[in-house]
Amino acid sequence: MSHCTDIEVPAQPVAWRHDGGPFAGIAITRSENVAKGWISRGWKVTPLYQQDCVTALQAEIERQKAIAAEYQQLISHMNAGGDFFAFQRSISHG
Repeated sequence: MSHCTDIEVPAQPVAWRHDGGPFAGIAITRSENVAKGWISRGWKVTPLYQQDCVTALQAEIERQKAIAAEYQQLISHMNAGGDFFAFQRSISHG
């Protein structure tokens, strides 16, 4: 099982929850083969991860959202005829 401290390597599920079919919401398995069997029957299956992996991935998502927001601000600034260097100065000084 890989650890998710390195975001480049996707974390592996530690279990799977059965969310469709006759056992929806009450069945959990640690067997990937069982989960694949549920999926092959067309049932919805949710992979479950260790909490530290979820926390690390949420932090990475928030970091990426901040980068995307700054990029959008830059594009808006440039589309309005703004100067790139002035934009850089404005974000580096708050």
